[in-house]
Amino acid sequence: MKKVILISLIFIHLYLLLNLKFTPWPEMLSFPYLFSNGFTLYKDFIIPYPPFLVILLSIIYKIFGYKILVLKIFTWALILLTDLFIYKIVDLVTKKKSFALISVAVFVFIQPFLDGNMLWFDTFLVLPVLVSVFFLLQDKNINKNILLAGVFLAISIFSKQTALIYLLVSTIFVCYKYRKFSKLLLLITPTFVFGVIFLTYLITTNSLVDFFNWNLIYPIKYWGDYPSYLLLSLKKIDFLILLGLSIPIIVALKNKVKLIPIMFIASLLAVYPRFSYYHLSVGIALFAICFGISLEYLKSNLIYKIILVFFVILFFNYQQRIVFAWDWQKEDRFTQSLAIQKKELVYLLNIASSEYVFSNTLPPKPWYDNYGWYLEIPDQQEKVIKSWKQNPPETIYWKKEKSGNWYEPGVYKPKQITSWIEANYEKDKEISQDIWLWRKK
Repeated sequence: MKKVILISLIFIHLYLLLNLKFTPWPEMLSFPYLFSNGFTLYKDFIIPYPPFLVILLSIIYKIFGYKILVLKIFTWALILLTDLFIYKIVDLVTKKKSFALISVAVFVFIQPFLDGNMLWFDTFLVLPVLVSVFFLLQDKNINKNILLAGVFLAISIFSKQTALIYLLVSTIFVCYKYRKFSKLLLLITPTFVFGVIFLTYLITTNSLVDFFNWNLIYPIKYWGDYPSYLLLSLKKIDFLILLGLSIPIIVALKNKVKLIPIMFIASLLAVYPRFSYYHLSVGIALFAICFGISLEYLKSNLIYKIILVFFVILFFNYQQRIVFAWDWQKEDRFTQSLAIQKKELVYLLNIASSEYVFSNTLPPKPWYDNYGWYLEIPDQQEKVIKSWKQNPPETIYWKKEKSGNWYEPGVYKPKQITSWIEANYEKDKEISQDIWLWRKK
């Protein structure tokens, strides 16, 4: 019976995902596409993250084609596998399958409504982090399981650098539990091996400096000062939802297994520098696990019951109602397709980079997406113009900027680049609403 309930919950989750608006972030298509077409990571196009997810997606697309449906299936497979590991972890900790099913149900009815129907670097982390937790909690075949946990933590770290915090928590956990250096070595060896392979790639492609610039130096030195890059302010509803998410964590700390609630606390820190629920995806999954663990203490705690009921009413009455109104059976985001001639070297200004994929075209190297925190770094626009003088794009597709603060995506206009375009190209025709074709003079 419990298997039937679990399978039913998974199908409900899939039903919700199928009917809610999907967000195919352009980078989840354009980054693997450029990499597959000979663009060197970090040197030829900017990726402010480690490369694992981009390389994995490039392999998947090479096999199945660059289609949004492929991205959807991959995303949903990750999410549904997460359901299974939430069940496994709660069952492992509490020895109660009913608690495990409740945890899955909580995740199923919360995750899709908190920016869950998408793939981004943060959402990809959920499954490998949970798998690593599952292996760390095993009491048999300890060496093998610690090594496997290390492999999945390495996958997380080389998908997004903020996952280092999960390795730190896991390191403390292993050191405290086993007090043997050999166990710690098993945990960190996969990350070291991944690092050696990645370092070899960076050196052989002459992109080591670019990687450190875009993943470490520029974010620390410049991005914090760029307006709108740091987004940590919370609305009242966000504060209340986070408060509700945190309550089971506090209760779960009573359990002897401290790893999971501490991982949740780490996930709050990993949200920096931009708060949104998809950046908190790991934390949402850990919340569902802690919810199941905390049920052991529900009978004796009236205050906890009252707070849980309040949180459920708040979430279903506000967050779910809004998402249903905005996203239920609505078209995917970023689906505009332009009539771009094939095999042209083109540049898209203020247009989603996934259009390169849909039109089977390429930009000149180096390619910068139209974000101010990239192009307002000193000398970057000059670098683009210098490369264009040697190898200019045949055509430019320029979408009129929206009104608003100059620094916001969709409003931002790189002055030096646009001045160079206006001096060397002429405005030809409007090919779509507010999108103009420019040709070389």
